Amino acid sequence: MKTNKQKYKDTFASLTCIEPIKVEEKTMKKQHKISLAFAMSALVLVLGGGTICYANDVGGIRTIVTSWFEGKQTQIEAVDDGDLGYNFYKDNEDEPFMGGGGVAFENGKEVKLSAEDVLEANARYVDKKEDGTIMLYDHDLALDITDYIKDGKAKLIVSREGEDVYWNIEVDDNSVSVETNPNKPLDADQYVRVQ
Repeated sequence: MKTNKQKYKDTFASLTCIEPIKVEEKTMKKQHKISLAFAMSALVLVLGGGTICYANDVGGIRTIVTSWFEGKQTQIEAVDDGDLGYNFYKDNEDEPFMGGGGVAFENGKEVKLSAEDVLEANARYVDKKEDGTIMLYDHDLALDITDYIKDGKAKLIVSREGEDVYWNIEVDDNSVSVETNPNKPLDADQYVRVQ
């Protein structure tokens, strides 16, 4: 029996070349031609990518919102958290000072609140400072209410732009709880007017 190698030799042994094969060696030069269209496309991508990276943050696109903070109108950066809320940054800080969000119902469907709406809803708040001072903020009002807090609680009436708002405040070592009501409560005689 013949091996595969022998069968191969027998098959191709009868083939002959009519003319001798000429082998040439040529060296090829590398061509560095870049088309103008390719160069412009690359430039647009780089510049566009740079702009997107500038505006992009870990949580999303930052939006500048003007809102009330500590009794003053302040520009605040709002970053969509990818869900129903935002993280809020001030003065180009790396850590958010606040987060929040919510939904409204329009035509029976949930619609995410805008960053402006979230900040507006949080324009009334109470803050306990590191030195123990307790401040009440209502848009452009900044009131020191430390002396009104008795046994960690206070019921206050704050008037802003001619309208009274009733504040029910509880303060402890670790937290502050606030309820506000624009309507006169049943126990209105227990509230103290501030200002």
